[in-house]
Amino acid sequence: MRIFILISFLIVSILGLGQTQKELRQIDRDYSHYLKSVFEPTFKIKSEEKSIPENLIFGDLENHEKDMAITNEKTFSVSFKGDNNKLIAAILHGVHNFSTYQFLADDYEQLNQNKDLVIKEYLRVKVHIIPDTNRMELINSSQINRFEQLNLYKVKGYKKPSYPYVVSFFTSHQETGSEMNQTTKITIKQNGKIIYSSNKIGSKVIVRHNNDLNNYNFVYKSKGRSRLISGGLMNYAISNIFSKIKDKKHLEAKNVSNVRDSYKDHNKDLKRISNTGRLTIENSFYKDLMAIN
Repeated sequence: MRIFILISFLIVSILGLGQTQKELRQIDRDYSHYLKSVFEPTFKIKSEEKSIPENLIFGDLENHEKDMAITNEKTFSVSFKGDNNKLIAAILHGVHNFSTYQFLADDYEQLNQNKDLVIKEYLRVKVHIIPDTNRMELINSSQINRFEQLNLYKVKGYKKPSYPYVVSFFTSHQETGSEMNQTTKITIKQNGKIIYSSNKIGSKVIVRHNNDLNNYNFVYKSKGRSRLISGGLMNYAISNIFSKIKDKKHLEAKNVSNVRDSYKDHNKDLKRISNTGRLTIENSFYKDLMAIN
């Protein structure tokens, strides 16, 4: 058998039926060309420049954060697409100087298949006097991005509204298993009329009084870091201001009571904390609002 194979190979070589070295090199070249031009490119990821979504708005607060302050003489607001938020600036100034508060908090462990920790807090601030918006003087205006403008006002004169402005700030923290669900609701009303309203579930904010704000997400650069939020800068500032007030009043609350309650066939032992009084805030309270939350 081996002799037959050897004789066959010699016959093919003599007759010229085998592949020459030149033909073999050509095959190698064709193979290499196919690898480089057809085969390998199909496995390479083409780097495409990603476009920035149109609903992502970038803003710079590196030099503007100092204007986000409320003192006895000054107050601020953030306008969106040219809207006039001077009334919000006046209400925030009234919160600082001429307001009373009510605070209530319940925390309990709900005993069922899973042991759930629930904390609910409610802060209600009633503003009795606000600056006269007709006499407030715009002393500085900074463009944060193509939609938002930070306005700093000087206060000149006050007025007592027919009905007080009422700010409600509600938060709920519920731990279920391995996650913590957080909800925040803010409303500003006068005589039942809603002036400002927003809901925050997790990290998503839905602004009720201005649906245009819900169409965008905002990135703010401040102190070398960027922060992605929804709802706009005015809502972010309001949320942080009242969150700080709420935390402060929770720590100061002196009225503590135990409440036994039954809900959905589950017993709950509630610890209820409450307090009320005049709201006093020091000027340093508003420092560095972007660092909160």
